[in-house]
Amino acid sequence: MRYINFTAFDSNIKDANGKPVIEYIQSGVGLTEAEKTEAARWLLSEVMNPADRAIIEKIIKEPVASPSAPGKAKGLTRAESIYFYLKDKMRFDEKINDEVFYIMRRLKEINPGDTYLEAYEGHLARNPFKFLDYYHILVELGQEFRFNNVMEIGCRTGISICQLLYHQKIMSKRVVLFDLFNDAFVYPNLVRMNLKHLGIQKEPVFIAGDSKVTVPRFFQDNPSEKMDYILVDGDHSREGAMTDLLNVEPMLAEGGMIVFDDISTNAGECGLIDVWNKFKQGREDKYFWLESMIGKGFGIAIKK
Repeated sequence: MRYINFTAFDSNIKDANGKPVIEYIQSGVGLTEAEKTEAARWLLSEVMNPADRAIIEKIIKEPVASPSAPGKAKGLTRAESIYFYLKDKMRFDEKINDEVFYIMRRLKEINPGDTYLEAYEGHLARNPFKFLDYYHILVELGQEFRFNNVMEIGCRTGISICQLLYHQKIMSKRVVLFDLFNDAFVYPNLVRMNLKHLGIQKEPVFIAGDSKVTVPRFFQDNPSEKMDYILVDGDHSREGAMTDLLNVEPMLAEGGMIVFDDISTNAGECGLIDVWNKFKQGREDKYFWLESMIGKGFGIAIKK
């Protein structure tokens, strides 16, 4: 099995007390129940040994503050409901993974030139039984929560918005998609075709141009607009990505969430973890934070 020191892992690393982390978590010494459970969930994604997994799963099933599903815990705010729900979902789930790849294969049928499917198959091959992308989270969110107003910066061919809308029980009222839309591969009609191919009856608002200009203009024209879900996945320069985050933040509804893609060093030169960490500074208590560094990596900020 592997050992984890909560910031890095390697086959020989143990915790600060010199114990294998699985024993440290079992003992619970120096850990709150929430910390104990969170560490166990993390460890579960790394351990393949059935006996060790059984031990960890038992820890996770012990009573904790987070609800097993939204709406079942009384008195929680929307932000708390989403946060506690997603904390349970920040790990590989074979059924959800199958849903994600089902959508990608369906879209490949009408857009064979898009190589995103092959790229994601590569991530899965490098991270078997661990791969987690924000696409997986969109499946979970669509099934469990209602998002009236949705926007994406960098919608590309619409794969991510398809993942969310396809799995929604109640369709979003307003979907606003920002991108450059300035080449023969990324254009609104392709997104429309993808939605139609999946049977999604929704006409998004498409806004073409540089998001550093178009996003502020959109909110100026719609001053009362508040967004429940915002994806920031456009300009991958440090300055541009931070500008996008700062521009959308004032328009995020209470209980709404920002998803920021490509924070892992696995994303190569596009890895934006430094931007994400800078955005978090001074906002630690304003949001609930979730992150995954598997694959391209992504961060989530849920507004309290």
